[in-house]
Amino acid sequence: MYQRKFIPLADAVRRIADRLLAEQPQTYVDDHAAIESARTQLLAALHEGAVRAEGVWWEVPGETRYEELPVEIDVWHPMVQEIWSHQRGEKYSDDFVVLDILGLHWKENWLDYYDNRGSLTEISVYKIRLHCADIDREFSRASNSAQTMPSSPKALPYKTGFAGRPSSRPLYFAEMHRRAEAGKLCDSLRSESQELADWLRREHPEAAQATAKTIENGLRGEYRKLKAPMITSARPPTGAPK
Repeated sequence: MYQRKFIPLADAVRRIADRLLAEQPQTYVDDHAAIESARTQLLAALHEGAVRAEGVWWEVPGETRYEELPVEIDVWHPMVQEIWSHQRGEKYSDDFVVLDILGLHWKENWLDYYDNRGSLTEISVYKIRLHCADIDREFSRASNSAQTMPSSPKALPYKTGFAGRPSSRPLYFAEMHRRAEAGKLCDSLRSESQELADWLRREHPEAAQATAKTIENGLRGEYRKLKAPMITSARPPTGAPK
């Protein structure tokens, strides 16, 4: 019988957490604690190279290009272990954490790259998946893993951005993408920016607050990219009755 070779990032966390709960019920009082520990342990395994990961680049690096193929398809590329460094990890929400150079969305299986100044780059990686063999080998016995990895890791602090550069941009950037996927993107950038400013104030009162104007200036290019497919799909086909 065929055995899957890959598992999505979010599913890998769920598998590890389930094993922790089953083998150490006295340590993990609830599901949330097990998931937090699973994520911490998995990050360590990824950074040390014990677990391999790959993903689909929004901008494919190197010589491989989509236009060389007859149709647009997903092409997975290995992710080097060094990118998973997380000494300066900062937790923004239960789903989103900023590592040293990455903004990682656990449940969505995707991440963004940051430059040395703490600003988002134009590179994102989607559909992150891990090798099943690595997960089963490193986490086959949660009790053994717990001997070398913290079973109750210190929670990543909820902060507003990189040291010396407080910013809530990753928060409203991710929220705009979520709204776009849900078909809730406003018809104008100004309206969308106001919605995001209101959302940030309501959902993340402890984060650095941004005005609608600041959001508008910072997300202008990204809004256009998200809005373009919607505009194209809304146009009637050539020759269609008006």
